[in-house]
Amino acid sequence: MDNATIQEFLDEHDYDIRKTHNGRWIDQKCTMDVVCLVSDCIVEYTSGRNRKSFTVNDIWYNDYTVDNVQQIFSKPNPTEKASNEYDKYFGQPIKLLDAAGIIHGEKSGHGYVYSIVNQDLLEYISFRERNCYNFLCLYIEKVLRDSGIYRIV
Repeated sequence: MDNATIQEFLDEHDYDIRKTHNGRWIDQKCTMDVVCLVSDCIVEYTSGRNRKSFTVNDIWYNDYTVDNVQQIFSKPNPTEKASNEYDKYFGQPIKLLDAAGIIHGEKSGHGYVYSIVNQDLLEYISFRERNCYNFLCLYIEKVLRDSGIYRIV
Protein backbone atom coordinates (compact mmCIF):
# COMPACT_ATOMS: atom_id res chain seq x y z
CA MET A 1 0.00 0.00 0.00
CA ASP A 2 1.31 3.44 -0.86
CA ASN A 3 0.35 7.01 0.04
CA ALA A 4 -1.75 7.36 -3.14
CA THR A 5 -3.89 4.36 -2.10
CA ILE A 6 -4.31 5.78 1.39
CA GLN A 7 -5.23 9.16 -0.08
CA GLU A 8 -7.83 7.51 -2.32
CA PHE A 9 -9.41 5.92 0.76
CA LEU A 10 -9.37 9.22 2.64
CA ASP A 11 -10.84 11.09 -0.34
CA GLU A 12 -13.91 8.84 -0.16
CA HIS A 13 -14.76 10.35 3.25
CA ASP A 14 -15.79 13.76 4.51
CA TYR A 15 -14.01 14.37 7.80
CA ASP A 16 -15.33 17.92 8.36
CA ILE A 17 -15.59 18.29 12.13
CA ARG A 18 -18.13 21.07 11.62
CA LYS A 19 -20.49 18.39 10.26
CA THR A 20 -19.57 15.48 12.51
CA HIS A 21 -19.31 17.62 15.67
CA ASN A 22 -16.50 15.25 16.60
CA GLY A 23 -13.49 17.33 17.53
CA ARG A 24 -12.07 14.48 19.58
CA TRP A 25 -10.95 12.42 16.59
CA ILE A 26 -7.42 12.42 17.97
CA ASP A 27 -5.66 13.16 21.24
CA GLN A 28 -2.26 12.72 22.86
CA LYS A 29 -2.69 8.93 23.03
CA CYS A 30 -2.92 8.68 19.23
CA THR A 31 0.80 8.56 18.54
CA MET A 32 2.15 6.42 15.72
CA ASP A 33 3.55 3.78 18.07
CA VAL A 34 0.32 3.39 20.04
CA VAL A 35 -2.00 3.44 17.01
CA CYS A 36 0.28 0.90 15.31
CA LEU A 37 0.17 -1.41 18.33
CA VAL A 38 -3.59 -1.07 18.83
CA SER A 39 -4.13 -1.79 15.13
CA ASP A 40 -1.89 -4.85 15.40
CA CYS A 41 -3.86 -6.07 18.42
CA ILE A 42 -7.14 -5.65 16.52
CA VAL A 43 -5.75 -7.56 13.53
CA GLU A 44 -4.48 -10.35 15.78
CA TYR A 45 -7.72 -10.56 17.77
CA THR A 46 -9.96 -10.76 14.70
CA SER A 47 -7.79 -12.95 12.46
CA GLY A 48 -8.46 -16.63 11.99
CA ARG A 49 -11.02 -16.95 14.74
CA ASN A 50 -14.24 -15.99 12.96
CA ARG A 51 -14.31 -12.90 15.17
CA LYS A 52 -15.80 -10.19 13.04
CA SER A 53 -16.56 -7.76 15.87
CA PHE A 54 -14.85 -6.62 19.05
CA THR A 55 -15.04 -4.19 21.93
CA VAL A 56 -12.28 -2.14 23.52
CA ASN A 57 -12.23 -4.62 26.41
CA ASP A 58 -11.86 -7.56 24.00
CA ILE A 59 -8.68 -5.98 22.67
CA TRP A 60 -7.07 -4.85 25.90
CA TYR A 61 -7.71 -8.05 27.82
CA ASN A 62 -6.45 -10.28 25.02
CA ASP A 63 -3.28 -12.19 26.02
CA TYR A 64 -1.48 -11.00 22.86
CA THR A 65 -2.22 -7.39 23.78
CA VAL A 66 -1.25 -7.78 27.43
CA ASP A 67 2.10 -9.35 26.52
CA ASN A 68 2.96 -6.75 23.89
CA VAL A 69 1.89 -3.71 25.90
CA GLN A 70 3.88 -4.88 28.90
CA GLN A 71 7.01 -5.64 26.86
CA ILE A 72 6.96 -2.68 24.48
CA PHE A 73 5.62 0.10 26.70
CA SER A 74 6.28 -1.24 30.21
CA LYS A 75 2.61 -0.79 31.05
CA PRO A 76 1.02 -2.72 33.93
CA ASN A 77 -1.10 -5.80 33.33
CA PRO A 78 -4.67 -4.62 32.62
CA THR A 79 -6.06 -7.55 34.58
CA GLU A 80 -4.33 -6.31 37.75
CA LYS A 81 -5.81 -2.99 38.92
CA ALA A 82 -4.72 -1.09 35.80
CA SER A 83 -7.97 -0.72 33.89
CA ASN A 84 -7.99 3.08 34.22
CA GLU A 85 -4.53 3.13 32.65
CA TYR A 86 -6.02 1.61 29.51
CA ASP A 87 -9.25 3.58 29.12
CA LYS A 88 -7.71 6.22 26.86
CA TYR A 89 -4.67 4.18 25.86
CA PHE A 90 -6.90 1.86 23.80
CA GLY A 91 -10.08 3.88 23.58
CA GLN A 92 -8.69 6.93 21.77
CA PRO A 93 -6.79 5.08 19.01
CA ILE A 94 -9.86 2.91 18.42
CA LYS A 95 -12.01 6.07 18.21
CA LEU A 96 -9.51 7.51 15.72
CA LEU A 97 -9.70 4.37 13.55
CA ASP A 98 -13.49 4.58 13.75
CA ALA A 99 -13.56 8.30 12.86
CA ALA A 100 -11.28 7.55 9.89
CA GLY A 101 -13.64 4.85 8.63
CA ILE A 102 -11.14 1.99 8.95
CA ILE A 103 -13.32 0.35 11.58
CA HIS A 104 -16.96 1.07 12.44
CA GLY A 105 -18.46 1.32 15.90
CA GLU A 106 -22.09 0.73 16.82
CA LYS A 107 -23.47 1.75 20.21
CA SER A 108 -24.31 -1.32 22.29
CA GLY A 109 -25.36 -0.89 25.90
CA HIS A 110 -22.79 1.26 27.67
CA GLY A 111 -20.10 0.88 25.04
CA TYR A 112 -19.44 0.19 21.39
CA VAL A 113 -19.02 -2.92 19.28
CA TYR A 114 -16.60 -2.43 16.41
CA SER A 115 -16.07 -4.19 13.10
CA ILE A 116 -13.35 -3.81 10.50
CA VAL A 117 -14.29 -1.87 7.37
CA ASN A 118 -10.90 -1.73 5.59
CA GLN A 119 -8.77 -4.75 6.50
CA ASP A 120 -5.94 -3.85 4.10
CA LEU A 121 -5.44 -0.38 5.55
CA LEU A 122 -5.70 -1.65 9.12
CA GLU A 123 -3.03 -4.28 8.39
CA TYR A 124 -0.83 -1.66 6.71
CA ILE A 125 -1.06 0.60 9.78
CA SER A 126 -0.38 -2.34 12.10
CA PHE A 127 2.69 -3.53 10.22
CA ARG A 128 5.16 -0.85 11.32
CA GLU A 129 5.23 2.54 12.97
CA ARG A 130 6.41 4.27 9.79
CA ASN A 131 3.27 3.06 7.99
CA CYS A 132 1.16 4.41 10.80
CA TYR A 133 3.03 7.72 10.64
CA ASN A 134 2.30 7.99 6.89
CA PHE A 135 -1.39 7.30 7.51
CA LEU A 136 -1.64 9.74 10.43
CA CYS A 137 -0.02 12.57 8.46
CA LEU A 138 -2.37 12.09 5.52
CA TYR A 139 -5.40 11.65 7.77
CA ILE A 140 -4.72 14.70 9.93
CA GLU A 141 -4.14 16.85 6.87
CA LYS A 142 -7.41 15.59 5.33
CA VAL A 143 -9.38 16.33 8.51
CA LEU A 144 -7.92 19.84 8.67
CA ARG A 145 -8.62 20.49 4.99
CA ASP A 146 -12.18 19.14 5.16
CA SER A 147 -12.79 21.25 8.25
CA GLY A 148 -11.53 24.43 6.61
CA ILE A 149 -8.73 24.93 9.12
CA TYR A 150 -5.70 23.85 7.09
CA ARG A 151 -3.59 26.79 6.08
CA ILE A 152 -0.12 26.77 4.63
CA VAL A 153 1.72 29.94 5.58
